[in-house]
Amino acid sequence: MNFAIINESTKYTGLGRYAIDISLATNAKLFSLKLDYSIDPSKYPGQVTSYKPFLKIGNGWYINHRFPSIFLASIRKQIENQITPDTIMHYSSQGIPRLSLDNRYFYTVHDLFGLNSKYNSDSRLRKLLEINLKNITSGEGIVTVSQYVKSQLLKLGMNGKIDVIYPSVSRNFKLLDNRISLRKSLGLPEDKKLILSVSSQDPRKNLKAVAETMALLGEDYNLVRVGKPIGDCHSFTNIDDEKLNGIYNACDVLLIPSIDEGFGYPIAEAMTVGLPVVASDIPVFHEIAENAAVLVEPEPEKLARGIKDAVDSSGIFRDRGIKVAKRYSFERFVEEINALYKRILE
Repeated sequence: MNFAIINESTKYTGLGRYAIDISLATNAKLFSLKLDYSIDPSKYPGQVTSYKPFLKIGNGWYINHRFPSIFLASIRKQIENQITPDTIMHYSSQGIPRLSLDNRYFYTVHDLFGLNSKYNSDSRLRKLLEINLKNITSGEGIVTVSQYVKSQLLKLGMNGKIDVIYPSVSRNFKLLDNRISLRKSLGLPEDKKLILSVSSQDPRKNLKAVAETMALLGEDYNLVRVGKPIGDCHSFTNIDDEKLNGIYNACDVLLIPSIDEGFGYPIAEAMTVGLPVVASDIPVFHEIAENAAVLVEPEPEKLARGIKDAVDSSGIFRDRGIKVAKRYSFERFVEEINALYKRILE
């Protein structure tokens, strides 16, 4: 009996990297479902399964998720031909449509923002997650990425077996001692305090606060942005872990003023390399960062003051962060995910 990982995210996203980590940790085969016709297949990890649609509506994402038993029949067949009847399917995020296979299965739930109209105004997408929650609760159990998300699941009445296994930080992230040469190679100024922002454009990320905070800090501070640019900044997109590690090491502070999160990969990555963190004072960040970050209300004045405090006490937060980040090592992840798989097999 063995396992297979089912993923639908590209390799440079947090969800895609999570699926890769599970596959590496367990030696399970990784299948990526290409459900968006507009995305290049090479951007997906593992074995990419796709099909030629007989009915093409938009980019395919919604209709493939809404009616998987019809539109994903050929993808299901591709996977079915490469697994055995006793293979257990691990769907690596909560939004992946369950394939109509008879195999045992379970899901990882990263967050439940899709159910919240405050964060997701599209009623069709909220309906999709409601439908998938029925699949999630019918599986072998649920894995989630924080105690915070587990508490949300319990509030929804999901009282089955819920395991919290923190994601791992890639082994490519590590403390480097060549900040000046890194800044030169990345085209970043050597004489400024560099404030790093790593995120999507999702409204939950509170990027308006990032822009307003930078305006308060003045010209001695520059914004480095991994993601879509914000105002006058140094921006990077679609980069691999090695380059991202260099950016973390080149900067002075990570700023992450999110309104809500399920975990917070950038915080764990920043702590791993010893980069001080200024983040929102929200429950999940208390859980993830413990005492290794400056946590404040996500208002520009308080964030700006937090950044100056983090710079002044950078050595303290570097040491604390490296210590806390050991919770997110790949070795710890390997041990915990394999223990989970063993228990499911039993």
